[in-house]
Amino acid sequence: MKQQTETDTYTDVYGVKHDVAADKDKTSFHECVIFHLLSVFRMDAGEQLRKYVDKVVKKPNRLPIRHHVKRVQELNRYIGHLPCLHYSSKNANGTLEKVKPFDDAELAGLILEHVPESWRVDRDKMIDDIPRSTRKLLDELEKIEASRKEEERKRANDRDPKRKTAKALERPIPKKKRTENSRSGTPKNCALCEKHGGAHKTHNTSQCRKYNTDGTRKKDSNQSGSRESKKTRGHSYAQLSERCEKLEQKLKKAHKRAEKRKFKRDSSRSKKRHDYSSDDSDDSDSS
Repeated sequence: MKQQTETDTYTDVYGVKHDVAADKDKTSFHECVIFHLLSVFRMDAGEQLRKYVDKVVKKPNRLPIRHHVKRVQELNRYIGHLPCLHYSSKNANGTLEKVKPFDDAELAGLILEHVPESWRVDRDKMIDDIPRSTRKLLDELEKIEASRKEEERKRANDRDPKRKTAKALERPIPKKKRTENSRSGTPKNCALCEKHGGAHKTHNTSQCRKYNTDGTRKKDSNQSGSRESKKTRGHSYAQLSERCEKLEQKLKKAHKRAEKRKFKRDSSRSKKRHDYSSDDSDDSDSS
């Protein structure tokens, strides 16, 4: 800054040497900023960034479209602030113009080229027009992005066997078809059970298993089976009680043996103590 504004001579950004001191105005300040940027960037940084946004940039697959648009707009704003060939020594006569950022319509067309071709086909089905605004284009692409995500989620669910079983479990259980003897059909009634006693609404007279046609009781196999089962139950209960009694007797005997052992152990210990005390008393008397 001092070298450009506080000396008698200075060299501008175009390489032209001036024999007078530079004025402290906006132009000299801008030249100082360009000199500072040239210490970091190349002379054609503006042209390279414009070419990068136009030809190289593509939307990543996993990046949301809103983030991509925001980043492209940010890069586009940088173009007008970077050094360009307009400030080189070859442009002393001013033939090369400054690099300008893309306008809104141009940037919308570039963003549309950044997305996959299938997205562009979907947009052409929705709107048959050239994009003129990045904001409107963003709304259209976000709708396409949401529909694409929904399609991918459905395909993933169809491929996943666990989700298939979960869907099958969510389906309602099919109901049994109603027959003539169901609740909605002809009601059941057994005349024999109604007359002689029994559940007469659970079956018809022809299906009765309890009474014969003359009213006599049928020999029910279930009753004999129940009697046999009662006998077997009683027999098994007797065996169980007998085993329990035997176990009780064994426990009593084991308890008695344990008491005897404990008594013998205690008596032997007390005897040893008595012998030891008597020996001590004898020794004291002899002394």
